[in-house]
Amino acid sequence: MPGVVVCGPYRHLLPGTYRFRLRVSGTKASGEDDNHPVAILEIVSRREYIDHRLITLSDLAKGEIELDVDVTTEQALSPGFSVETRFRTLVAVQVAISALSCERVSDLKPTEPGEARALLVKEWLPLLWTGHEARRKNGNIFHSSAKPSVVFFGPYWSLPEGNYEAIFTLQAEAAGWAREALIRGYVRALRTALGSILRRARGLPGGIHGGRFPLCTIQAISRDIELASKMIFVGNWRAKKEVALPFTVTTSQSEDPDFGLEFRLLAHTQLPFGFKSVVVRRIAA
Repeated sequence: MPGVVVCGPYRHLLPGTYRFRLRVSGTKASGEDDNHPVAILEIVSRREYIDHRLITLSDLAKGEIELDVDVTTEQALSPGFSVETRFRTLVAVQVAISALSCERVSDLKPTEPGEARALLVKEWLPLLWTGHEARRKNGNIFHSSAKPSVVFFGPYWSLPEGNYEAIFTLQAEAAGWAREALIRGYVRALRTALGSILRRARGLPGGIHGGRFPLCTIQAISRDIELASKMIFVGNWRAKKEVALPFTVTTSQSEDPDFGLEFRLLAHTQLPFGFKSVVVRRIAA
């Protein structure tokens, strides 16, 4: 099963550039493309993203993985700053780690303050965690069950205050799978619509979705606080190759050490599509 292979050791580091070196080997998962990530090496401190590297089967074949990381003076002086090295698999692949080292290679070069490192990540999808009924294939995440469940969640990162937009790009499933999912969806939508008509005939409210059946709900949350949410319904998903989810991080949230942004996808039934990309960007107020 995909998941965390190793994590820790939660050590404080002084300002500088460090090289993390991992000696690793692995065997190929069936059906996986050599160019798509099968694992990920993450460097974090609590809710603060520091850096990451996506690992392909070609990387595993080389036997050694390196990642250079900068620790700033501000980070080193922050209370509770401790570096965690996390290696986790994204698909079913056999991995063996024989060594992990961290070497300080240079002093930190002076730079102008820039954007938060999390906002420099071009693609967030590989960094999200998948639910028990979800599956990754060639870099995409699909929901493989008719049971309602969580498809993906994470990454639990802190962000500076501001207005943001997350863009979720959809990827159509294989024709047979999509047809089965749509049949399930339209049957449930028909039941929902009929129930709504009957309620209205009796003078009752038509239902919370006006007779429409949602395929899934996308949320931006932190712990029990919902920042934003959006539903994709059975009847209109074909027109949506992308779903935009705007949200705001307040000053108090950005200063809260326990604030961690989580994207959560709740599937209400089998989905005729998967997700191929998640991009987060700042937007004007």
